[in-house]
Amino acid sequence: MSFTNYLSHTFFGIVLFYGIGFGLGGQLNLAPIFIIAVLMYAFQVAYSYFWLKYFKFGPLEWGWKCLTYKKKFPLRNSTYEKLKAAKKAA
Repeated sequence: MSFTNYLSHTFFGIVLFYGIGFGLGGQLNLAPIFIIAVLMYAFQVAYSYFWLKYFKFGPLEWGWKCLTYKKKFPLRNSTYEKLKAAKKAA
C-alpha cells in the first residue's frame, strides 16, 4: 500500500494546496495545514487497514506487479476467501 498511499497523498496535497486546485497552501498557516495532513494520514491508515483485510496488495501495487510480469495476479486475499467459504458453510 505504500505506493498507493504515496501517490494519493501527493495527489490530494497538490489539489488542496497548489494553484491548480484549491490553492490553500498560500492562504493557511502551518497549524491548519498540519491538521489537514494528519487527517489525510489517519484516513489513509484506516483505508489501508480495511483494504489489506480483503486484498493482498494495494491497487497501484497490484497494477504495477501485473505490468512488470505481464500477467494477471490474484488480488483477493486468501484469508478473505477462507472467511467467505466459512460463512457460506455455516
